[in-house]
Amino acid sequence: MKGILAQYDTLAFIYTCKEKIREMYGCGSKDEAEGVLDGIISSLLKYPDPVFKKAGRTLKRWKDEILNYFDNRSTTAVVEGYHRKIKLLQRISYGIRNWDTYHNKMLLGLWGDHKFKEKIKRKIRRCA
Repeated sequence: MKGILAQYDTLAFIYTCKEKIREMYGCGSKDEAEGVLDGIISSLLKYPDPVFKKAGRTLKRWKDEILNYFDNRSTTAVVEGYHRKIKLLQRISYGIRNWDTYHNKMLLGLWGDHKFKEKIKRKIRRCA
């Protein structure tokens, strides 16, 4: 890994930024995390590539939201995961006209979650 990073400066830079983000989420306080995040943003904004400057501006714009994680150490990752899965199922289900069929396909696609399993089982019992 070190050999590859030594050969490619841009890859080494983005890898370092990624590791700093991981470090930030391990911080014990919001103030400490803010210092790390400010360093990441500063590094990105100083890098000559416009893609990284844009990433720095994005992190700067979302700074408060990112740091809100440290208020109660929770994220919206679960909800975002469901949303992504539903969007994928929508693309796969293009052309389905029957609402019940579409709804059942969404529920079956989310079968891995026990809450959805119970809802589907109740629906199946009603239809039987």
